Amino acid sequence: MKYISFLIIFLFILVITTGNATSARTSSIKTITIGTNKSLITSLISLAKEKKYFQEEGIDIKLKSYPSCKRALNGFVNNETSLVITAETPFIVETFKTPNIRLFATLGSSDNDIRIIGRSDHNIREPKDLIHKRIGVQKGCSTHFFLNSFLLFHNINSSDIKEIFLKREELIPALKRGEIDAISIREPYLKEANKSLGKNFISFSQAGLYTKSSNLIGLSNFRSDNPNVIEKILNALIKAEDYANSHAKYDTTIRLSIDHSKGELDSMQLGVSLNQLLLRVLEEQIIWAKDENLITNVPKNYNVLDFIDLHPLLNIKPEVITIFAQKD
Repeated sequence: MKYISFLIIFLFILVITTGNATSARTSSIKTITIGTNKSLITSLISLAKEKKYFQEEGIDIKLKSYPSCKRALNGFVNNETSLVITAETPFIVETFKTPNIRLFATLGSSDNDIRIIGRSDHNIREPKDLIHKRIGVQKGCSTHFFLNSFLLFHNINSSDIKEIFLKREELIPALKRGEIDAISIREPYLKEANKSLGKNFISFSQAGLYTKSSNLIGLSNFRSDNPNVIEKILNALIKAEDYANSHAKYDTTIRLSIDHSKGELDSMQLGVSLNQLLLRVLEEQIIWAKDENLITNVPKNYNVLDFIDLHPLLNIKPEVITIFAQKD
């Protein structure tokens, strides 16, 4: 009887200690909420979550989806998320409002991501026909920057068109109703626009004009408050990059349920990096943002490098950093 009693006590203690150990392991997993938006060039974050690469790194990632990268950034600034995946355009504008914002890495890019979609029944057949037309666009987004770049490329002054600022989800309905003549919009909404306009659909692209990037953004104190978490996130994303490189892009994006065209896939680059092209685009967008009155002035001591934190990527994969400009 004594033996049985001791055995029962031993088993009880074993269950309790095992349960506590499991609970401790579970509670030690860091949960981070990341804001994102549906786009081909943000695919790595979804892929890493699907393949459980974050779990392998000991972190729990929750994704909060937004209609656009700018709205995702706004959600981050309003403390809805701990980190955010967004394009470089809203990020660079935000550096003038939130001085402790930081860019940790680029996750993907494309030089043929955005289109100008017009109504052919509004006498739009070629780019010059956009003159005096009403063009819908999201203010301060990459599509806004592309629109102005596209007009400049075709020798059209921005004052010769009428910009109509709308939310992303308002653009296609407004175009369908004929309230505007054209829109600047990115994938994966081109198919929706085509379906809405039918025979009146016309699309203009300019491959190579502008390379849009998708970037991991946070605040400067995130790393000190969460030691090694950015490195773990980047490690998981690099695993996703390796997976994507060993599988067809078509397979990767189909599994993530993202509409695409072959041209969009061909122009897409998925990979964790910090490169010189990003720096050049950011510097160009500062000038553009000032011209568009998105920022009022650029302080004399402003340096875009102050808002790029190289350290996490330096710690795990320095060879993908090709930024060579020096801080003043």
